[in-house]
Amino acid sequence: MTDQVKMIKIPRQTAFLKMPKEDVEKYLKEVESHFGKAWLETQAGHRLQILWERSDSNSTIDLVSLGYALKTISERHPEWLKGCVGDILSDDPKRQNGALFELNLIAWFINGGMNVLPASYGEKGIDATLKFQAADDLFISMKNHDMSHHEQTLHQNCERIRNKARDLCKKQGCRGITVTLTSKEYLSSDSDWRAIEKAVEEWPALKSVVEERQVIPGIHLFVGQLGASKENLDAGFISDSFAVFMPYHKNEQPNFKQKLNDAITQLKQKCADKTGKKAVFMRLHQTANMPEMTEFATELISEEGCAADLIVLYQPAYINNQNLDQTSPSQYFSFIRSPGWEDQKYPIKMQAAVAVHIQNPSKQKMIWPDGSLRDPLKDHYMYYVGQHFVATQMDQHGKGTANIQRRPNLSIYPVFQGHIVAGLLPPNDEFLVL
Repeated sequence: MTDQVKMIKIPRQTAFLKMPKEDVEKYLKEVESHFGKAWLETQAGHRLQILWERSDSNSTIDLVSLGYALKTISERHPEWLKGCVGDILSDDPKRQNGALFELNLIAWFINGGMNVLPASYGEKGIDATLKFQAADDLFISMKNHDMSHHEQTLHQNCERIRNKARDLCKKQGCRGITVTLTSKEYLSSDSDWRAIEKAVEEWPALKSVVEERQVIPGIHLFVGQLGASKENLDAGFISDSFAVFMPYHKNEQPNFKQKLNDAITQLKQKCADKTGKKAVFMRLHQTANMPEMTEFATELISEEGCAADLIVLYQPAYINNQNLDQTSPSQYFSFIRSPGWEDQKYPIKMQAAVAVHIQNPSKQKMIWPDGSLRDPLKDHYMYYVGQHFVATQMDQHGKGTANIQRRPNLSIYPVFQGHIVAGLLPPNDEFLVL
């Protein structure tokens, strides 16, 4: 994209935040003071460096939330925070993710009015203790179950195919291409992906209607010109919509259950000589199937001898309004209680800086090639990404108006004489901090 159009980068977006401007600046400064301006401005691929470079509203939400947590904990537990920041700065994504979740959760407890004591940094099994006036302590293990290796590999392979599709579109002189890939099973063989690449490379003339081809038994491609008859796509570069539906890898759900079970086992061992309740708080990636994960956790906590008294599954996500032209950050917490758990004795309260709690888990949606919005198939990965570049219509006085839109994982940019506004829309709807 950057070699086809001139980018006009805008300042960081903050006006949408429902907090005083001085608070926004205060929290951004907090991030800068803990990680260093020079390091943040180094483009080395760390998630915080990526966020610092971006200026869209989603990146600001992440950074302000991080600053909020840093400030909260630095005032209460500065020594613990040093170790946490060290893990966030590490080269290991798992350590980064785990440390960020611990940082956020402890800050949310503090701002919710809880009496929370972080464990000695690096201690295994127990990450924090919640203390109550009229009840035993609650020992907490915090775990992050991020996007699985299988789903990450799927995304990497999808980008390969997407790039081939864009090359095909450019070669044929079209303005946009739509591609949907479906498979009857998870594709772990590189030969399958090479067959898909070859099918895209050798696709005949793109038509205004979507055409279907079977690559090999069980793998189907649906390809056509994007908006050939109804969208005013700019001719300067390639627009695309790319979607994939694929069944879960056979280990996708068992891996989650194993990680949860391991956390309970570690907590039981660590609390063998302690009096109190035990809980596991686990963060799930926004692509995770929350109802299914809740069902697994309910089965686990109901098993005889389960050491956990409480399991809390947490999922951040961006939710869309009915018109699909606005997104807002949300948090969903699923509380799975053992038969002996008493909510009134253990009132747990949390308060985040920006995101709002929602009563039901968010649902992933995708825009089908016909423009309809649909739910993904059950027990399937869904990969969807798109960029549409729309030519701005000019009036007789040489003035033009256009809307910059964000739909689920789809960015729609107006083009003004070869220029687009960069940094206004996020590259995707994924949280990197929350």
